[in-house]
Amino acid sequence: MIRRKIPDISKKRLAFDLGILVVCYSYPVLSRCGLAAVECRNGTSECDYDMFFVTAKLAFVILFGGLAFAFHFPEIFAPQGTLLDFVGNSHQIMHVMAYAAHYYEWQFMDLLSRPASHIVSYDVFVRQ
Repeated sequence: MIRRKIPDISKKRLAFDLGILVVCYSYPVLSRCGLAAVECRNGTSECDYDMFFVTAKLAFVILFGGLAFAFHFPEIFAPQGTLLDFVGNSHQIMHVMAYAAHYYEWQFMDLLSRPASHIVSYDVFVRQ
Protein backbone atom coordinates (compact mmCIF):
# COMPACT_ATOMS: atom_id res chain seq x y z
CA MET A 1 0.00 0.00 0.00
CA ILE A 2 1.33 3.39 -0.98
CA ARG A 3 0.86 6.12 1.57
CA ARG A 4 0.69 9.64 0.28
CA LYS A 5 1.78 12.47 2.45
CA ILE A 6 -0.77 15.24 2.80
CA PRO A 7 1.03 18.56 2.40
CA ASP A 8 0.95 20.90 5.37
CA ILE A 9 -0.61 24.20 4.42
CA SER A 10 -0.85 27.00 6.94
CA LYS A 11 -4.26 28.46 7.70
CA LYS A 12 -3.13 31.82 6.38
CA ARG A 13 -2.04 30.33 3.04
CA LEU A 14 -5.25 28.29 2.75
CA ALA A 15 -7.40 31.35 3.44
CA PHE A 16 -5.45 33.34 0.85
CA ASP A 17 -5.81 30.60 -1.78
CA LEU A 18 -9.55 30.26 -1.14
CA GLY A 19 -9.96 34.04 -1.34
CA ILE A 20 -8.15 34.16 -4.68
CA LEU A 21 -10.36 31.31 -5.93
CA VAL A 22 -13.45 33.37 -5.05
CA VAL A 23 -12.02 36.39 -6.85
CA CYS A 24 -11.38 34.23 -9.95
CA TYR A 25 -14.97 32.98 -9.72
CA SER A 26 -16.14 36.55 -10.27
CA TYR A 27 -14.46 36.85 -13.69
CA PRO A 28 -17.52 35.76 -15.75
CA VAL A 29 -19.71 38.15 -13.78
CA LEU A 30 -17.26 41.01 -14.30
CA SER A 31 -17.08 40.29 -18.02
CA ARG A 32 -20.89 40.32 -18.33
CA CYS A 33 -21.02 43.55 -16.34
CA GLY A 34 -18.45 45.12 -18.65
CA LEU A 35 -20.34 43.94 -21.70
CA ALA A 36 -23.55 45.50 -20.40
CA ALA A 37 -21.69 48.75 -19.66
CA VAL A 38 -20.25 48.88 -23.18
CA GLU A 39 -23.67 48.22 -24.70
CA CYS A 40 -25.18 51.05 -22.64
CA ARG A 41 -22.35 53.45 -23.38
CA ASN A 42 -22.45 52.82 -27.13
CA GLY A 43 -26.17 53.49 -27.17
CA THR A 44 -27.16 50.22 -28.75
CA SER A 45 -30.75 49.09 -28.56
CA GLU A 46 -29.66 46.11 -26.42
CA CYS A 47 -28.77 48.33 -23.47
CA ASP A 48 -29.95 46.50 -20.36
CA TYR A 49 -29.55 48.68 -17.28
CA ASP A 50 -31.01 46.00 -15.00
CA MET A 51 -28.38 43.50 -16.13
CA PHE A 52 -25.60 46.04 -15.61
CA PHE A 53 -26.65 46.96 -12.07
CA VAL A 54 -27.31 43.38 -10.96
CA THR A 55 -23.97 42.16 -12.29
CA ALA A 56 -22.17 45.16 -10.74
CA LYS A 57 -23.70 44.40 -7.33
CA LEU A 58 -22.90 40.70 -7.72
CA ALA A 59 -19.29 41.43 -8.66
CA PHE A 60 -18.92 43.79 -5.70
CA VAL A 61 -20.18 41.32 -3.09
CA ILE A 62 -18.10 38.46 -4.53
CA LEU A 63 -14.93 40.54 -4.65
CA PHE A 64 -15.47 42.16 -1.25
CA GLY A 65 -16.22 38.83 0.44
CA GLY A 66 -13.28 37.07 -1.19
CA LEU A 67 -10.79 39.84 -0.49
CA ALA A 68 -12.00 40.33 3.10
CA PHE A 69 -11.53 36.62 3.75
CA ALA A 70 -8.18 36.41 1.94
CA PHE A 71 -6.60 39.37 3.69
CA HIS A 72 -8.36 39.05 7.07
CA PHE A 73 -9.73 42.55 6.59
CA PRO A 74 -11.09 43.60 10.01
CA GLU A 75 -8.69 41.49 12.08
CA ILE A 76 -5.56 43.21 10.82
CA PHE A 77 -6.71 46.48 12.41
CA ALA A 78 -7.76 45.07 15.80
CA PRO A 79 -5.60 43.51 18.53
CA GLN A 80 -6.11 39.90 19.55
CA GLY A 81 -8.90 39.23 22.04
CA THR A 82 -11.33 41.91 20.89
CA LEU A 83 -14.97 41.69 19.91
CA LEU A 84 -13.91 40.75 16.35
CA ASP A 85 -13.02 37.30 17.66
CA PHE A 86 -16.75 36.66 18.04
CA VAL A 87 -18.67 39.07 15.78
CA GLY A 88 -17.71 40.71 12.49
CA ASN A 89 -14.57 38.79 11.60
CA SER A 90 -13.54 38.11 8.01
CA HIS A 91 -15.03 34.61 7.96
CA GLN A 92 -18.45 35.93 8.97
CA ILE A 93 -18.21 38.80 6.46
CA MET A 94 -17.41 36.23 3.77
CA HIS A 95 -20.53 34.23 4.67
CA VAL A 96 -22.76 37.33 4.61
CA MET A 97 -21.35 38.29 1.22
CA ALA A 98 -21.92 34.73 -0.03
CA TYR A 99 -25.61 34.99 0.94
CA ALA A 100 -25.82 38.36 -0.82
CA ALA A 101 -24.10 36.85 -3.87
CA HIS A 102 -26.70 34.07 -4.01
CA TYR A 103 -29.46 36.68 -3.87
CA TYR A 104 -27.97 38.63 -6.77
CA GLU A 105 -27.30 35.42 -8.70
CA TRP A 106 -31.01 34.61 -8.49
CA GLN A 107 -31.78 38.09 -9.84
CA PHE A 108 -29.20 37.55 -12.58
CA MET A 109 -30.77 34.24 -13.59
CA ASP A 110 -34.20 35.86 -13.56
CA LEU A 111 -32.97 38.54 -15.95
CA LEU A 112 -31.46 35.92 -18.25
CA SER A 113 -34.73 34.00 -18.37
CA ARG A 114 -36.81 37.02 -19.39
CA PRO A 115 -37.64 37.64 -23.03
CA ALA A 116 -35.78 40.42 -24.81
CA SER A 117 -38.87 42.64 -24.76
CA HIS A 118 -38.06 43.83 -21.21
CA ILE A 119 -34.95 45.67 -22.44
CA VAL A 120 -35.43 49.42 -22.47
CA SER A 121 -34.45 51.07 -25.70
CA TYR A 122 -31.73 53.70 -25.50
CA ASP A 123 -33.88 56.03 -27.61
CA VAL A 124 -36.14 56.62 -24.61
CA PHE A 125 -33.31 58.42 -22.80
CA VAL A 126 -32.10 60.50 -25.74
CA ARG A 127 -33.73 63.89 -26.26
CA GLN A 128 -35.01 64.46 -29.73
